[in-house]
Amino acid sequence: GAESAFGPAWNDLSEKKIVYFLNDERLLGCKQYRQADRELIRDRVLLVSRGGCTFYRKTVWAQEAGASAVIFVNNDSGTFRAMPSDVEPDSVPVTIPSITL
Repeated sequence: GAESAFGPAWNDLSEKKIVYFLNDERLLGCKQYRQADRELIRDRVLLVSRGGCTFYRKTVWAQEAGASAVIFVNNDSGTFRAMPSDVEPDSVPVTIPSITL
């Protein structure tokens, strides 16, 4: 996978559980998560789909929900290039790793 240009390096997270949401907007990861979702996400690796907003924004929302890392799924049939450093003007510091598969 391709690591993001923001946040810490990807570490061994093999002991962490992965959580994801199917068939609704939460799979995109482009909005703040509700409290009930945060309880599911806390201390887990959050899997989100590509698209809808920046990788940075998806990572910030996941981080604020308590995720330990983010995996972006490349659901586009085209060739995927390395994740850009798409940090937004509000520049919330990213403290969790993220990677695209």
